[in-house]
Amino acid sequence: MFDFTFHNPTRIIFGKDTETRIGQELKQAGLGRVLLVYGRESIKRSGLYDRVTQSLKTNNIAWVEHAGVSSNPLLSHVRAGVELAKKAGVDGLLAVGGGSVLDEAKAIAVGALAADDIWHYFIGTEDRRPAGLHGTDHSRHRQRDERQRGGHQRGHPAEICHPQ
Repeated sequence: MFDFTFHNPTRIIFGKDTETRIGQELKQAGLGRVLLVYGRESIKRSGLYDRVTQSLKTNNIAWVEHAGVSSNPLLSHVRAGVELAKKAGVDGLLAVGGGSVLDEAKAIAVGALAADDIWHYFIGTEDRRPAGLHGTDHSRHRQRDERQRGGHQRGHPAEICHPQ
């Protein structure tokens, strides 16, 4: 057995209409410009996109969109998100959707802070860990499927998380 200390401060806000608080939460975390990462069109059809972006507007949080995350994220799409995050000078990421959206956003966060290509982290040739990740996930899509597969559990209607 290895001795270790694990410290993982996470704030989870759970409940009805909590997605309307995301702008306030990002502002309190000191973020002013985020990369909004989401899948296809389901967040727009459900109205979630409008509620989230209204909260961002209300709290003067600027955003740049990176849409089109597929159910099995592609490296090319991750790289495009890394490039966009660097070019736009975002100081955080906001993932709106399910597990694949969150996974891609985490990869983009690492890539945006890294000097090397993100692929080096996947194949294990890069051992430095970029610091400063702020991630947020609002998720209610595919929650039953992920629980059945033993994967991530997501709150309904929204789970707001951001590592400090």
